[in-house]
Amino acid sequence: MEKPRIKEIIENIESIIDIESVNVSYILNLFLCYLKKIAVREDFIALCEPEVLLKFRENFKFIELNASDLLPEEKNKEITISLWRFHDSLSGQQRAIVRLLITGLVTEKDAIEYSQYPEYVTGDLLALVVSCFMELNISYAEEFEVFSKEYILPNKC
Repeated sequence: MEKPRIKEIIENIESIIDIESVNVSYILNLFLCYLKKIAVREDFIALCEPEVLLKFRENFKFIELNASDLLPEEKNKEITISLWRFHDSLSGQQRAIVRLLITGLVTEKDAIEYSQYPEYVTGDLLALVVSCFMELNISYAEEFEVFSKEYILPNKC
C-alpha cells in the first residue's frame, strides 16, 4: 500500500531539517517564513473571503511576535480564543485559513501539552503545520516541503 502523500511530505521535511536536532522555535520560524511568502500571493488572497483576509492581516503580526517569543502569554491566549471563535463561525477553506493563524500562535508549552511526549514535540508540531497547509490545498504542503530545503535558521523572512 502506498503511503499517503501527507505522511511522505512530513517524512521528507523531517529528514531535510533533521527533526531531532531542531526545536519548536525553529518549526515556528520555518512556518512563519513560508506563511509570509504565500500570504501575499494572488492565489492565496483569492482563497480568502474579505472578512477572513482582514482577520488574517490584522492578526499576522501576532504570529511574528510569537515566533520571536515576544508575545505575552495572556495576549496570546486572548487572541487564540478569539480566533477559535471566529474559526467556528466559518466553513471549508475559510476555517483552514484561520487555522493557519491559530497554529502560528502555538507556544512551546502548547506543543508539549499537545504532544504529551517531549521527545516528539517538534515532529508533532511539524505534522500539525503540514496538515494545516494540506487542509488549504495539497500544493501548499508540497511547496512547504520545497521551501524547507532552502530555509536556514536564522532566516530573516
